[in-house]
Amino acid sequence: EFVMLRVLSAIGMSQYTAQQAIDGYVSDLLMKDRLRGQHFLRDGVVHVELFKDMGPFQLIMRGTLEPDHFIRIAMICPAIKEKRGYEFVECEVHEDTLDDLYMYGQERNTLEGICFRITEVHRFFKEKTLFEKEKNYVSCYGLSFEGKVILGIDRSEDDIAAIEEVEENRRRLLSRVMEGDESAINQMQTEEEQTQQEIEERLRNEDVYSIFDGFLYPVENDRENYYTVLGDILYVDKLMNSVTEEWVYYLELNVLGQILRVCINPRDLLGEPKPGYRFMGRVCFFGRIDPARQILEDLHGFY
Repeated sequence: EFVMLRVLSAIGMSQYTAQQAIDGYVSDLLMKDRLRGQHFLRDGVVHVELFKDMGPFQLIMRGTLEPDHFIRIAMICPAIKEKRGYEFVECEVHEDTLDDLYMYGQERNTLEGICFRITEVHRFFKEKTLFEKEKNYVSCYGLSFEGKVILGIDRSEDDIAAIEEVEENRRRLLSRVMEGDESAINQMQTEEEQTQQEIEERLRNEDVYSIFDGFLYPVENDRENYYTVLGDILYVDKLMNSVTEEWVYYLELNVLGQILRVCINPRDLLGEPKPGYRFMGRVCFFGRIDPARQILEDLHGFY
């Protein structure tokens, strides 16, 4: 659970990244605050999902309704009230035993795959058809608890044109792979093996940052939404948590043609982010299904 608690820092809750601290905070919320919530049935048990608004952020708490209306919280999930999003295709939902859901899909324009943790799950258990579509509109963003700013790459017009050509060729290949083209699948596997071999050879004499323009690699652990990211910084903003009065960076990144948005606390970031620089860090992706419906239900509450 270390990763889960650490990402609370990315929504301006750095003082609650220890288990004892967040347990105390959640207990106080349940006793003293009036919280919006939803409930759903799972295996005959009443489950609840509660929401604490924090300006552009939310803390989402999930648990079960016990006898005497006692609520036992088993899981928390940080969220941004983000209305901007993506169209995902080839969507799949992975369900675990703790009311945790992950959606895997490919962003329609780049066809690059990404997995994110779904922040609000009550709709899944009430309206599963919403999640069974192969195409979904989602708000998807990253929360980072470890990152650094590095110098950008000085690219000529020819360099940019070459990168765009490589990206376009990859998208065409991915499109053929999605259609089940065996030759494209074999070509993709061959290219990935060749790329891996080239990287291993170059790493003997070169810096990793000079080899890659950008990347998005899954981290090998038990969390499906956990990635290592390297990308160009396009835009920098700051968001304030209205409860803790702690602000975080909101970065817009170009990762090999895919636009990703990532929040990170300045105390977790080495360096000052600026457009033209690059960001590298560990990122957990989160998101909602059908963000337009969220906005209609809470018109003024979304960033």
